[in-house]
Amino acid sequence: MTKKIKLQDGQILIFAAIILGVMVLTSISLQAILLSKLRLSAEVKNSVGAAFAAESGLEWCLYNNQISPSPTPWPAPIMANGSTYQVFPPDCTGEVLKSIGTYKGVVRSFEASF
Repeated sequence: MTKKIKLQDGQILIFAAIILGVMVLTSISLQAILLSKLRLSAEVKNSVGAAFAAESGLEWCLYNNQISPSPTPWPAPIMANGSTYQVFPPDCTGEVLKSIGTYKGVVRSFEASF
């Protein structure tokens, strides 16, 4: 009887190490998946700010063209959230207007043809 017990010494230790390894690998995999999802949700929030800036720039150009074509009489909008935009062409003339908005590293653009 004691010989049988001595042959089985350490089996629980090996089994526990395998279970622990599987748990560590599972937690690392879940962490990698969840962190990427959290980053993506933060980028969605920043994307809205960038799209808002791009649309504001485009609307500014369209409004200025409607009131009086170049040179643009109205001052450019100032973004309170720190986003920026660029309008192409800068004087808002031409048949195609493009506005590129940037907010916290996320870039979105709108284009209007008329």
